[in-house]
Amino acid sequence: MSDFSVLKRAGISVADAAKLFGVCRATAHSWVNGGPAQSTYLLERAKKLCVGIESAVNKGLFPLIGVKRSEKLGVIRRVISAEMRS
Repeated sequence: MSDFSVLKRAGISVADAAKLFGVCRATAHSWVNGGPAQSTYLLERAKKLCVGIESAVNKGLFPLIGVKRSEKLGVIRRVISAEMRS
């Protein structure tokens, strides 16, 4: 199972993942599908974020239900940030 399989369980799209990871959508898509990384720094940072996402999924915080699309990314960031601190 890839480190990024948690994104699907969390209901986080590739486009939102790209914004979270600070990469273009094509790069995020490649990573999610097991492709190579051009930046190991960004890849490792993304994997650390996935640890926070996994924690949130395990606590039932993801997938988000009833959150407006325009607010979704901000909510995702706040939840992940809280999980990374705990």
